[in-house]
Amino acid sequence: MKNILFALISLCSFVYATSVQTVNPRYELIETKSVRSGVVYAPITQEVVAKKSGLITRMYVDEGSVVKKGDMLAEIDTVASQEAIENAKNALHSSRIFVDSAKTMIEESKNSLEIKKRLYEDALRDFERYNELFKSGVISQRDYEKQVLDKEVKQKEYESYKQNLTIKEQEFQRAKFSQNIQSSNLAINQNEMKYSRIKAEIDGVVTSKYANESQVVSQGEKILSVSNVKELMVEAFFDQESFASLKRNPNVHVEISSTNQIKDAKAIHLVPRADPVTHTYKVKFSIESSGLFPGMYVKIITILSSEKYLSIPTSALHVRGGMTGVFCVEDKKLKFVPVDVKKMESDFVAIEGLNEKAQVVLYPKYDYEDGMSL
Repeated sequence: MKNILFALISLCSFVYATSVQTVNPRYELIETKSVRSGVVYAPITQEVVAKKSGLITRMYVDEGSVVKKGDMLAEIDTVASQEAIENAKNALHSSRIFVDSAKTMIEESKNSLEIKKRLYEDALRDFERYNELFKSGVISQRDYEKQVLDKEVKQKEYESYKQNLTIKEQEFQRAKFSQNIQSSNLAINQNEMKYSRIKAEIDGVVTSKYANESQVVSQGEKILSVSNVKELMVEAFFDQESFASLKRNPNVHVEISSTNQIKDAKAIHLVPRADPVTHTYKVKFSIESSGLFPGMYVKIITILSSEKYLSIPTSALHVRGGMTGVFCVEDKKLKFVPVDVKKMESDFVAIEGLNEKAQVVLYPKYDYEDGMSL
């Protein structure tokens, strides 16, 4: 704006008799701006919560600590978890031994069953042969009945061994099921140990600390917040007019008063749903993060429109009889010309009622009169 003022004043001319300083109006591009408050936040943030209840035995970080992904942050009751893991390993080892034993017994039962099957098949063939001989009267009733008895004995033994194999297979399945339970129990306890050792999931800075060493925490209770401060964003709420303007032009300026900085930013997430109470729309901006920290308040300057107006320095305005206007020099005389002020900036105003050829007096005195000779 100062550059514009200097440019205007550089066009000034002087009326010789009284050294009245004048300037010609000129067209300038004037922007209509909207200023909104926003807050800096870290979209990439790990909210560290306790995944198990217990005593915090170690706390490795404090607020402001810089951490890398995988760094240890805290430990919760690791002694009890380690004991549970050892017990689960022992139980799993025992169940595996039982499974191996049951598997061996199945193999033995299968071998025995195969032998009994062959004996039964032999007895069955002998019976069929003896049956034909008995019908032909070649053998006696006693020899026939003896063969029938032998077949029945072999059949019962075969059925018994078959049933025994079924029992062994069921025992194996129960042993296998028990082994799976013990394996799951070990995995649960190992996960418990993982839950006991809390690690950073992102590179960042510890921005909040909610619990301390030797403090008992419950499952789900928040312990720390870790934020990636290298990738920050700004969030703000806008009225309908400003929201529509951001859709047309997403580029804005962000003023950080605490560090006296002005940064460029861009609207990347425009949420198309108004808050039912404030009737404003949420917008998120990407911004270069140096010098910013989560939680900082900033001003977001949005250009709603830009238009060229005939403009003069603010110092040329004069109020006379409740009417705003300017003094112009015409034929070495002063003439008061009313103007309509359209927009006002800090050092110049946009007006209607003049043309570019008018010689507008700067810093008019209060004793100036319409028609006064110079």
